[in-house]
Amino acid sequence: MRRFMRPLSLEAGGTTRRLDPWRPWTVGSSQYADIQVHSPAVQDIHVILRWSGNCWTVEDRGTRTGTAMNGYMLMANMAAIIDGRAVLSLAPNTGVQADVVVADVPTAEPVRPSSDGYGYVTGEQEQRPAASNHPTSVGSPAAGAATSEDTGSTSTSYGVLPTAARDNSVGTDAGTTHDDVDGGVAASIEPTVASIPLRRQTDDAAPGTSGEDPLHSGDIPAASAEPTVAAISINRRSAGLDATPGRPGEVSRDPDSDPSESDLDASAPVVESQQRSWVNRMDNAEVMPALPSPEDERSGMSLSPAFRAAAPGGSIVVGRDASADVLIDGLLVSRQHARITRTHDGATITDLGSTNGTWVDGQRISTTVPLRLGSQVVIGGVPFRQTPNGLSELIRAEGNMSIVVRDLTFSVPDRINPKMKRTLVDDVSLEIPDRSLIAVIGPSGAGKSTFLNCLLGDIHPDKGRIEYHGLDMAQFGPALSTQIGMVPQEDVLHRELTAEQILEATAALRLPEDVDKEQRKARIAAVIEALGLTEHARTPASQLSGGQRKRVSTAMELLTGPRYLFLDEPTSGLDPDMDFEVMDLLRRMAHGDVGGREGSTVVVITHSTANLDLADKVLVLAPGGSVAYFGDPDGMMPYFERSQSLGPQVREVYKGLKEDPARAAAAFRREMSQDTHERLSAQTPSGPQKQVSRRGMFQLGVLLRRQIQLLRTDKFSVLITTFIAPALLALLVLVVPGDHGLTYPESTESEVNQPQILLIVILLAAVAIGLFPACRTFLDEKRIFLREARTGLGVWPYVGAKTLVTIVTSLVQSAILVFTVLALVPADPFASWGPMWLELWIVTFLLILTSWLLGFLVSALVGRSDVAMNTASLLVVVQLIFCGGLFAMEGVSDTVSRVVPTRWAYAAMAQSGDLNEIVRTAAVALPQEEANDDAQAKHDDAVTAAEEQGLPEPEPLDLPEVDTSSAVLDPLWNQGTVMWWGSTGITAGFGLAFLLLSVLAIRRVKKRKR
Repeated sequence: MRRFMRPLSLEAGGTTRRLDPWRPWTVGSSQYADIQVHSPAVQDIHVILRWSGNCWTVEDRGTRTGTAMNGYMLMANMAAIIDGRAVLSLAPNTGVQADVVVADVPTAEPVRPSSDGYGYVTGEQEQRPAASNHPTSVGSPAAGAATSEDTGSTSTSYGVLPTAARDNSVGTDAGTTHDDVDGGVAASIEPTVASIPLRRQTDDAAPGTSGEDPLHSGDIPAASAEPTVAAISINRRSAGLDATPGRPGEVSRDPDSDPSESDLDASAPVVESQQRSWVNRMDNAEVMPALPSPEDERSGMSLSPAFRAAAPGGSIVVGRDASADVLIDGLLVSRQHARITRTHDGATITDLGSTNGTWVDGQRISTTVPLRLGSQVVIGGVPFRQTPNGLSELIRAEGNMSIVVRDLTFSVPDRINPKMKRTLVDDVSLEIPDRSLIAVIGPSGAGKSTFLNCLLGDIHPDKGRIEYHGLDMAQFGPALSTQIGMVPQEDVLHRELTAEQILEATAALRLPEDVDKEQRKARIAAVIEALGLTEHARTPASQLSGGQRKRVSTAMELLTGPRYLFLDEPTSGLDPDMDFEVMDLLRRMAHGDVGGREGSTVVVITHSTANLDLADKVLVLAPGGSVAYFGDPDGMMPYFERSQSLGPQVREVYKGLKEDPARAAAAFRREMSQDTHERLSAQTPSGPQKQVSRRGMFQLGVLLRRQIQLLRTDKFSVLITTFIAPALLALLVLVVPGDHGLTYPESTESEVNQPQILLIVILLAAVAIGLFPACRTFLDEKRIFLREARTGLGVWPYVGAKTLVTIVTSLVQSAILVFTVLALVPADPFASWGPMWLELWIVTFLLILTSWLLGFLVSALVGRSDVAMNTASLLVVVQLIFCGGLFAMEGVSDTVSRVVPTRWAYAAMAQSGDLNEIVRTAAVALPQEEANDDAQAKHDDAVTAAEEQGLPEPEPLDLPEVDTSSAVLDPLWNQGTVMWWGSTGITAGFGLAFLLLSVLAIRRVKKRKR
């Protein structure tokens, strides 16, 4: 039976376009959509039109406003057949709906197979593709393949593969061979079919939801009678051949089947593959059958058709942009993500500067690397494998095992006897089904949190292996991080920000840079609506209830649509009603009803057993970390009563597990079949891979914006610390005795030490302003940082954002402090090399910044806030003693003082104030001058008296010269341009050293937590 590909005529915006069946066509409001529809209710990509083997289909992309065809609502993410003229209503019931009219099908002469079986032709015209070294190549493009053009253009041939080789999902009778069209390719195809009814659009039915079944309503319009039923057909052929330009698993219809037969049962299970990549440009890429390996069969994964460059030496671009040769659906994929080049012995792959990276065999690549047979590749969180015929996606098909744990064991040194080991996770082996909710329960000390940390890759097990859809967690942990969401027990978020602001920062950090602001906002709005947070989007998190904050925390993870979601005690502290709501939400998230059309594998640790019936599976851990039960919730209590006579209450089960955990573990092992044990046999885990952070400068910008938002939300604290505190501390100079300030004294009655004390006041204020607020900075945000670091946040962007904001605030604080002091006490206008105010401002600014960096280092090194505050107080005392302003630094004290920042900062201040010269003047020069004046006056009196009495004149007076060379208080205070810049530079050097040490300390914390 031969099939014909037919173009589709589409009328939109007064223009008629003919759509080539060779690729999928997108309709939406995005500038990247093939057919743009300008309506505020239409999403970026609202629907997709595809040729699905023997008919055209339309698929709603899980939109919030929905899509109707001829008055009937389409089920979200389910395709319906277009068989005749149809009106597609985008965003119905919104008041701003947009209608797209599909003209009668066909609108042009159908194409037919060419005489040699390669490509298709129109009428008598025949187009042959370029010669290929692979006669069985699927999808060889014909020259001159059409894209889209206005109706009325000349007929164009469509270069496609033979139908029998291409259309493996629909319309082929069992036993039909393909020899007549493809040389030696023959197969018998029996697709699995499930029926999906459309829903009648009603006034009270929300878009995208189901209403009444219209199959027997009797009022179906004639134009929509045919498309009321669509069937998903998936080829189960072992070769995995599916060269449809659109994605496999398309909804299609077998024309030989009767819609009225039993296959139209709406209750039939929907079997759907979740392929996320498909060939977009057949002129550059070709599709080949993928040959699955025994490893694929064991992992439960299936392979999509392989793709590669059409010609040897050619290359194809993979990404999410419409111009890419191979499209990958997902916001974590960059627009131009990677380039794959076909070589004589396989292929090479090059990352094109993507955000989330390209990973080959667990390593993130930065250059061109070869793809060997069996190489595992992860592109934007989507896994692929290199096959003999090209790169093939590992597909999530129905019935997959999502997470496979094999002989997982982890132990730590015993606290009492460090030479002994204490086992926290003991020989855990299990298989977690895809798109399921798993509840992990057990008494205290059962190792639930440790087991969760092992699954997350935060802990490297002593033995065992964890696989996520066939990918080893130990090897691919960093690559999988974008697909794993973790909601901690406590609400780890900035409570000063609103829910919307929190999600905006999270989306900017986790999604690629080329996801524009509008796309991020659309994703945030979708997640907020899905979790019921619309009314609270602009409410500060501090004003939300516990359950609402938990939803915000969950929404942060759902932004990237993770395949795997873990939650630690999400119902802790919630009332029974809220407990049920949270568990029900998690169940719907797992099954794909919330947060993404594909669904996720959700693993939740909980102490509450009230709503375990909502879970798909329950894992019970006994003390010591061994498995006491893993199975259906309904079978848990009967199992314990049957095997160990425990029950009928959960507390009695817990009591029995505590008394004899070994018995419980042994009983469950006996329940496991030998087949399961062999299938889960352990392998030696590979070493953990280094977490690679992404987009340093972009992350820095995002964190800067968030830091500014945090400052805006706490304006009173900013006012106190930035403006009022420096001014109040500057007023302390008023209590310093003296009247000459920072000028030279005019008499010995002046306070000689006044300049020294004034500079000490400035120094002490600068240290306090910088050190005390910083000593808790990282401690207060440690959990937030670790959560964000799990998804790729780098240490440098985090520290850099904090430092840049502090630079600005330090400039303001130092200016207020210095100018207030100079306004209260007299000072010379000129200093070492420039104005006094400028030199003091620079030194004070650097000292505040250096002190802040020292405090930040303290917060990264200690684990508790009280310890941090005590350490900061000690450091202030040390800085004051060794600054050199209280007493002279000599011997050992001078040596120690050289490693204290205030020693050099005070030296620079002293040089600006010319403190040594002031000391010389006040302590030496003025007293000697006054003594000489007194001696000279006495001599003059003696001369006068001798003259009056006629006595001989006294000998001339030999007055000593004023020598101030020995009156040097500190050699570091000698005024000079070079000396000043040297002291200032050393002060800044201390700050840089503290910055680097802080980065190393935070990396250590990050590594220790992993």
